[in-house]
Amino acid sequence: MGEPVQVCHIYPFALGIEAEWEKEKFWNILQIFWDLETVDRWKKDIIGPNGTEVPQNLLCLSTVVHDLWGSARLAFEPVKMSEEKTSLTMRFWWLPRRAYSKEMDMCVAPSLPSDLKASPYNAKLWNCDTDQPIYSGQLVTMTTRDPEAMPLPSFDLFGVVDVTDEELEEVSEGFSDDGDTVRETSEETSEEEEEEEEEEEVLAYTDD
Repeated sequence: MGEPVQVCHIYPFALGIEAEWEKEKFWNILQIFWDLETVDRWKKDIIGPNGTEVPQNLLCLSTVVHDLWGSARLAFEPVKMSEEKTSLTMRFWWLPRRAYSKEMDMCVAPSLPSDLKASPYNAKLWNCDTDQPIYSGQLVTMTTRDPEAMPLPSFDLFGVVDVTDEELEEVSEGFSDDGDTVRETSEETSEEEEEEEEEEEVLAYTDD
């Protein structure tokens, strides 16, 4: 994925600047679904004087990938961190479009199709080194020469990305940080408005 490149947050910047009681409410919700040890691992990487602005919570993505990631069109599944913490392997996933529902069966584990070649609206990505398309299930590896001065993103924090979207929908004001934008939402938004908004999105992307 080529330039232009943006610095992106794993745990969203917008959540990081909320009031302390709002942050605590968010972490308490996560503890309903995950054990305390897991939630504490997530918290330790972003609770400090610098908040979300730490290397463990940042990674560089092309502007197109950043926008698609923020729109829940794709995901990165952490697979392996090397013992020396010099390489992080992740599995790339295109996310399918799912019908909105106010209820869901908590006993049924969600699944991701392994044969997706594009987003629901046909956005596509290419490997600029090989000129090959990027499909669901492919592995992506990030590396660093100095894990102390230039640490890789936190392996654990990638696990919290998928659950922050619901929390962001509760934020009434929009914050922007290099694309980390929270937009005001409403349950009264009509399907027509949603469709118009989706049609305005770019339908096909290439990283030249």
